[in-house]
Order: sequence, then C-alpha cells, then structure tokens
Amino acid sequence: MSNELNELNPFFETSVNNIRVLCNLDNAFSFRSSEIMDEFRLLTNDCGIEEIEEKLMKKFDRVIVQRFMKKINLYRAFLFTDKAAIKQNNSECFTVLTLNVIHSCNMRCKYCFEEIEFRKDTEIMSEEIAFKAIDTFITQLNGEAGHIIFTGGEPILNFSLIKKIVNHVKLSNYKMTYMIKTNGTLISEDIMMFLINNEFDIQVSLDGCQEANDRNRVYANQMGTYRDVVAVLDRFMEKGYKNKLSIHGTVTHQTIKYLRDSLGLIHKRYRGVSFEVKVVMDNNSSGYSLTDEDMKEYLRCHLEEREPSVFEDEGYLKTKYICGIGLWHITVDTNGDLYPCYRLIGINEFKMGNVICDRFSKSSHQKLNEIYNLHEKPGCQKCYAINSCTNGCYADKLLTDNNRLCSSYGNKKSIEWLLTDYFSDLNRVALIPKI
Repeated sequence: MSNELNELNPFFETSVNNIRVLCNLDNAFSFRSSEIMDEFRLLTNDCGIEEIEEKLMKKFDRVIVQRFMKKINLYRAFLFTDKAAIKQNNSECFTVLTLNVIHSCNMRCKYCFEEIEFRKDTEIMSEEIAFKAIDTFITQLNGEAGHIIFTGGEPILNFSLIKKIVNHVKLSNYKMTYMIKTNGTLISEDIMMFLINNEFDIQVSLDGCQEANDRNRVYANQMGTYRDVVAVLDRFMEKGYKNKLSIHGTVTHQTIKYLRDSLGLIHKRYRGVSFEVKVVMDNNSSGYSLTDEDMKEYLRCHLEEREPSVFEDEGYLKTKYICGIGLWHITVDTNGDLYPCYRLIGINEFKMGNVICDRFSKSSHQKLNEIYNLHEKPGCQKCYAINSCTNGCYADKLLTDNNRLCSSYGNKKSIEWLLTDYFSDLNRVALIPKI
C-alpha cells in the first residue's frame, strides 16, 4: 500500500444496538466500525500510512493491525476520495440550450407556477429569436457536442417552430441532439413520428395513477388528463421507443397517499422507462407542500420500490454538478431574454441579457455560484451530505429560503431520517462488512 493517503470520505454515522454503522453517500458503501477503525480515522488527518500503522501497533495486537490494514487496502476505493478522479463539466462553452418556445399551455395544473403572471400570457417565440439563439449556440460550441431542450408552457403548441429549428440545424450540418418536455396531450401521429425520426429524448409529465394525476393535472375545463397521456405513452411503447422516453411526475400533500400505487403502476405498465417523481415546489401558502410525515412516506416509497436498493446503487448522489444551469446550460425565453434555467424565467435577478444583443456568458449570480463552490466552503467540505446539495434541481435551491442552507440546497434532515430508518434493521446491518 502506498504511504500516501487520499482524503478519507465523510460518513453518515448511526448506532444500532451499540453497533456503529457508517455510510458514504457518494458510493453507497456502508460498514460496521470497529475500535481500531475509530483510531485510524483520527490518525488519517495528520499521518501517512506507515506512521498510522506504527501508532496502531502500540495500541492493538500486531496481528489485528495487519488484518485491519489489509481491509483498508481492500476497501480503499470506497473509503477515500480521489479528487483527481472526480469528473466535472469544465467546458468553457454552453453545451445545453433550453428554448422556452411558448408561455401558454392547454392545461391548468393546479400547482404549476401559480404566482408567476407570465405563465398566463400567450407570448410565443419567433423564428428570428429562435434562429439567433441557435446560431449563437452553435458558434460558441466550437465543435463540441450540443443538446437542445424544448419547453414551455406546452412546447407542442409551437410545434411548427420546433420543426423549423431542427431543419435549421440540419442545414448547418451540425450534429445536435434534442429533448422535449411535454404534457403529452397534443402529440398526434405526425408529431410522434417527427420526434422519433429525429431521435428526440421525450419527457412526458404524468403524476402516476389516475387518482394522483387527475387531482392536479387538468385541462382548462378541469377534466383530468390521465387517459389522454397514457394513450400517447402506450403508442410510444408500441413503436419500441421506450429507451428515449421518460416520465416525470410531481407529488403534493394531496397526492402522497397515491404514491406507492403510482410507482408500482408506472413501473409495471412502462417497464424500462424512467419514472421520476419530484416533490412539489411550493411556498406553503397553497397547501401543496409535503409535511414531515409526507416526506417520510415519500422516502419510504422510493426505498421500497427501487430495485436495486437505493443504498446498493453506486450512482446514488455520486455525480457532482449534475445540473449545470448558468455554467454549461443556458435558457432563452420567448422574447430572447437569457436565464440560467427556464424555471427562473421572469425573475429579474437571474436575467443574463438578451440573445439579440448579448453573448452567452456564465451566470454571476451569487447564490448559484455558492452552490457550485460548496466543496470549497469550510463548513461543507466535511459534511457527509454535501453531494445532496450539488445534485438535483438548482432552480429549486435558488428559489428557497437563503437562511436554510442545509434544508434548502439538499435535504439533510430527510437523508438522516432515511438512513437511520434503513439501518435500524439488525438483519440488514449484519450483512455489511466490519472494518
């Protein structure tokens, strides 16, 4: 073993019948901690491996130390952080462009941006704005791969522009990939074939079973949308397009009771299709926010429905900077205004200029930059949950209370509850290694 040690990972710690369990959220590695491991962790801050071994032998039997050091070597990749291996998107350009092609929508979801007035208007992106955005995007890519996301409102309401944009990119001979975020209700056979033929990633909004979906996702006449959406999803499945299809749902205080049924139904009906259910973004005034008990049920459902278990999945909370808004992901609104994310459109403090007269430049917003640099913040560097703060939706983090860092950026309270509950099972604890 090399005498040089990388930094020891921060671990969540809990105790079960006087057995101390440690878990690293970055790689999902868990173990039962021994007395010699406790001593080892104290020594790693100031000593090299040879010095640590010498000090351990003054306190523990030589054979015990030798066996322990073999375990350290065996589990080295899970115990220590190799900072040089952490992958980040350090691109000098923006590689993802979101085009908010229309503000209006054919639905009236009860929890959707209720207090943002521009969501109620009928503003639509022009061909001039769209082509200017595309040309600027391609120019600054400098040969790197690019990805365009279409959103709204309901982007299918401006489908003629989407077709023109795809054809405009083809004329430039630039290889581009596409995604559309849609409620799915307006996808005709012709539109479906266009999306398939141009290999779009397609994210369709559906909150789960009919009871959950039709509680909030309704048309202007208040009729539920479930039957129309699943009919479209079924057609995509019949055409064998499930690998580029995903379903996105929202759970509220009113629909949490249906979550378990929703997860089971969607996973069974659309096997192999990603179904992500996100907690509603609400300011508590509308009554949609999850209570603490709701959040526990949300976590229980995901833990029980997920295969493999969330703590056996090596990708759990592993990727740094998964969002990228304002850094390598930029949004253009219908009128050409630039924002880090379409969720932030209409909020002046996040505006980054206008595509007609301004270059694409990285956001200088203080709170956004703070999230991207949490790994350099002294109070966060040693926190076991730090990657929960640098994962997920950054717009949600930016729109939450500045005074609640841990609960706003990540969800430390919920993580602690989930891990404590998960490791309360002695049979489960008995299966993890002891170091």
